[in-house]
Amino acid sequence: ITHPRARIRSMGIRARWDAPRWLRLALELRALRPMVVHSHMLLSNLAARAFAPLSGGPRVINHEHGLAWGKGFVLRVIDGASQRLADHILTVSRASRDMRIARMHLDPKRVSVLPNAVDCSTYERVPAAPSDAPASTWGIASRLHWVKRIELALQLLAHAREEGSMNRLLIAGDGDQRAQLERRTAELGLTDSVE
Repeated sequence: ITHPRARIRSMGIRARWDAPRWLRLALELRALRPMVVHSHMLLSNLAARAFAPLSGGPRVINHEHGLAWGKGFVLRVIDGASQRLADHILTVSRASRDMRIARMHLDPKRVSVLPNAVDCSTYERVPAAPSDAPASTWGIASRLHWVKRIELALQLLAHAREEGSMNRLLIAGDGDQRAQLERRTAELGLTDSVE
């Protein structure tokens, strides 16, 4: 992973019990001594809190992106408890912030809203394109999980095709729903329009 203004390192941790890579993460944090460690979800929440003393005690910031629709009750409780280990929690919406404060009995001063990067209020609604307009390309970059509702994009693409628009959909990602989405793409007759 590269960025022109930042040094980004991927530890390549793929499993909970990948001890050599977890150790590598601990050593990297110790060497870098960051001011902030960002965590997201159970394992990174636990690792961030456990490794913080090794790296000079940085602030641990947890970022929760949603309302945990895809998690069972037990995982939600454990994940929520691990969030309490953070010095501060970021959410993507006021609804998510309010829900976390209420469910987890958090001090509201420890929870802030950091909205998604697109401010839709700055855009105007675009009138529908004429039926002879060239096709457009849609894109999704996501893990392939039911909570992401990628099947909805396939349904919208099928509907656009019924209306005469020959759009394409590019999906970048992988996950446990891949085979199901490929089957649904074929069922909707979209194999020539989805990559």
